Amino acid sequence: MTETAVPAQPGRRMDPETPWSYACGQCGNCCRDKDFILTPYDVARLAQGLGLTSAATMARYVDPSRPALKTGKGAWCVFYDPGHGCTVHAHRPAVCRLYPLGRTVTREGKVVFEEAEPHPEAKGRYGAAGTVADYLQSQGLAPYLEALLLIGAFLDDCFAAAGRAGVLDQLDAAVFAYWTGEGGPVPFNVLGQDLLIEGDPPATPLDQLKAHLKALRPLCGLDLNPPEQAALLETPEGRAKIGRLVVTGAVLGVGLGLSPGFSAPPP
Repeated sequence: MTETAVPAQPGRRMDPETPWSYACGQCGNCCRDKDFILTPYDVARLAQGLGLTSAATMARYVDPSRPALKTGKGAWCVFYDPGHGCTVHAHRPAVCRLYPLGRTVTREGKVVFEEAEPHPEAKGRYGAAGTVADYLQSQGLAPYLEALLLIGAFLDDCFAAAGRAGVLDQLDAAVFAYWTGEGGPVPFNVLGQDLLIEGDPPATPLDQLKAHLKALRPLCGLDLNPPEQAALLETPEGRAKIGRLVVTGAVLGVGLGLSPGFSAPPP
């Protein structure tokens, strides 16, 4: 199909089969004045492309107080070079691949896409030369979306364990405290840094994430039987342990709405 320019429609909600397309104008304006929210898989992919560990990647390029890339002079992404564009394009995060779309998951599990507000000087062209699903495929989003599903399932297990123990309200309060800054710096390192995995290192970032989440389960009591989970969550130390993991995971995922079990704070 031939690309036909149409106006941007910020706030338009779409499903994967909605006719829609976007052609990048290579102006770079989508690389500034934005929050480049990261997930653990984003960190792993960036680390792979940079030849660093995820811990070293975070130390150099991630905001220490929130799960987002640092920005430089003029609010440009830390990886943007005015003369060459994105210097990590092959390993760019999911939020960059999705642009100019947002992605949310409803509490019923339905995936919804929405046109984001474009930068006023953006030169990209909107059209209907394909579908939303075609655009996602063209941007190489499949492993990123699979990673979101894995993290979402992990978080849902955390919330379910908290719900069974009757401390879901406390966890929601902890999430809100972190969002408002009342809870101190977000403990991003809980999910973002490297864990010691027995055996050979996983071959791909997605396999690394799977091994990472598997290693996290016993750390927050998810492999305990229900009575043992309840006993852990009845103690302040146990609630703090699971709370830290859940809060971190929720903050990591909120930019892409990865978990329908997450209760977002009011605007």
